[in-house]
Amino acid sequence: MNKYKRLDMKRVLFMAAVLLVAQSSVMAQKAKVVKEQDVPSQYVTDLQRVAPKAEDVTWTMLDSLVYDATFLGNNNNKTSVRLKRTGVETRTFVPSAYYPRAIRDTVERHYPKFKITDLCVVEARGKRTYEARIAKRGGLFRREKAVRYLNFEISYKFIDEVEQPF
Repeated sequence: MNKYKRLDMKRVLFMAAVLLVAQSSVMAQKAKVVKEQDVPSQYVTDLQRVAPKAEDVTWTMLDSLVYDATFLGNNNNKTSVRLKRTGVETRTFVPSAYYPRAIRDTVERHYPKFKITDLCVVEARGKRTYEARIAKRGGLFRREKAVRYLNFEISYKFIDEVEQPF
């Protein structure tokens, strides 16, 4: 009888592992890296207009109508140009050593179990803001359990929280 319980437990653990891997692959397929030739030509033209010196561009399709073009911009900072029907947004990522203290304090105070995973300066429609991607980790593999996006004015004043920025 004990032998059969061990076999059943092994089957349960194996099925749980398979389910976990399947779930991870489905979640990872949300954003998809694509080749430039698969990007709508209008978006490629918009990128050349906004960032004419962009080289080694990595294109990511976030949605059928939303694409990100990522490259190293000024001062070798990671830069992303988000192209969508409603316009173009430029994101310049801030290295973690330079996160503004006021933004870190806001996250620590109001989202105590979250950590900043990315912070960028967003330029859209002539306006500059900060966008902080924060995440809560947990579970067996310390994966991200929850992700939120916080928007701040350039003066570090909190604006709002959004589910997904596109």
